[in-house]
Amino acid sequence: MTTIGGKLKIEQGTGSYYVVIKSPDAGLTQDITLTLPSSDGSAGQVLTTDGSGHLDWATSLTGPTGPTGFTGPQGTQGNQGPTGFTGPTGLTGPQGTQGNQGPTGFTGPTGFTGPQGDQGNTGPTGPQGVAGTNAITQNSKSTAYTLIASDAGKHIAITSGGVTVPASVFSIGDTITIYNNSSSNQTITQGTNVTLRLAGTISTGNRTLSQYGLATLLCVTGGASPVFVISGGGLT
Repeated sequence: MTTIGGKLKIEQGTGSYYVVIKSPDAGLTQDITLTLPSSDGSAGQVLTTDGSGHLDWATSLTGPTGPTGFTGPQGTQGNQGPTGFTGPTGLTGPQGTQGNQGPTGFTGPTGFTGPQGDQGNTGPTGPQGVAGTNAITQNSKSTAYTLIASDAGKHIAITSGGVTVPASVFSIGDTITIYNNSSSNQTITQGTNVTLRLAGTISTGNRTLSQYGLATLLCVTGGASPVFVISGGGLT
C-alpha cells in the first residue's frame, strides 16, 4: 500500500492490479478523517456516516412509494400471433322448424321391362258360333265406279265405265271381286299412290278385264300407299 499525490493505492496480494482510493482534487475546507467500523456488517447493509467521520454498517431503508406516473403513449402494434387450436365442437342446438315442401322432382326414366311371366292355362272352348253364309254379296254398277270400304268381301258387277282402286280405303287382307257383266272390255284403274300388281309377275298398273271376265283384288299393304295383287280369268 502506498500514497501517491492524494491517492491511496492498495495493491493486489498477487499479480499487478491494485485499488485506488482518491481524495477530491479541490473543495476541501478542512481535514477529514474517516474511521471504519470494527466489523464487516451483514449481507445487504450499506456503509453510512454519522457526519463526524465515523463510518458504520446500516440496513438500507426503502422510502414510500411515489405516485403513479403518467401513462406513456401506446406502442406500435405487435405482429399477429399464431392461430390458436380449434376448440371442441359445441352442443347441437334445438331442431329448427320444418321448411316448406320443395317442388316435385322430375319423373325418372322408365325401368327395364321385367321377364315374361309363365303362360296361363288355356281357357275353356267357347260355344260354336252361328254358321256364316257362303254367298258373296253383289254390288251392281252400270257406270264408272270407285271402290269404297264396304265393298270388301263383295263382288262388283260392272257393265260400263270400269272400276278405280283408291288409296287410304282398304286394310291388309281385304278382298274385292270384280265381274265384267258385259260384252265389252272394262278397265280396272290403279288410283293415285296405289300399286296394282298382276299376280305372278312384276307388272303393275291399270288392268283390262275382257268380256264376262272375273278378277279378284287382295290388299297386301294398306294405308296411304296401298299395294294390291290382282288375278283372274280374262285379265291382262
